[in-house]
Amino acid sequence: FRERRIQRVGDKEIVSSDLHVKAARANNSGDYKTAFQIWLSLARDDGHCTASYNLGRLYDGGYGVPQSISEAIYWYKSSALKGHPEAQLNLGTIYLKGNRVARDLPKAKVFLSMASLQGCAPAQHNFGLMFCNKEFLPIDIAEAYMWLTLSFNSGFKEAKSKATFLKKLLSPLKLQKAKYDISLREKMICENIDILNEARVRNSNS
Repeated sequence: FRERRIQRVGDKEIVSSDLHVKAARANNSGDYKTAFQIWLSLARDDGHCTASYNLGRLYDGGYGVPQSISEAIYWYKSSALKGHPEAQLNLGTIYLKGNRVARDLPKAKVFLSMASLQGCAPAQHNFGLMFCNKEFLPIDIAEAYMWLTLSFNSGFKEAKSKATFLKKLLSPLKLQKAKYDISLREKMICENIDILNEARVRNSNS
């Protein structure tokens, strides 16, 4: 998840950026405790959504902290509600799989949909597959094909074979409509990303 660079920033934004880089370096070198302390400070002081996401990831995997799915969900949710697509993806996948937490399909749909509408390819893949399994959602081959195609177009190679298979199940009319829906969704996703980035720039300058 990349944040737009701002040429004119205040002292707080500069310090925040420097600390995040320091935390990322510590994390990459295996010094999870240092990374945790820095990200915790950023998340508490200014609600840094990437810091919150990384805290969720540390708790999720038990890196430098005791593994805790409840803490992971808390920090993922804090980040997801600020628009972080990877946090939305992880949260949606946790609720979808029901691993270490009760399965919650409505929440899975909400968070995977949020990430999908920001162009997160793995989320688009998982969201599309939900429409192929009546255990998750009512079967909708056209909707599944649309999201899996969007996922492949966004760079998720695993989605290609599944989208190709579903394409064969669609009538010419439904396929035509699905392609039209794909173009609309791609436009919507671009607009959503621009709106989110502009909002984050405004927040950074306020």
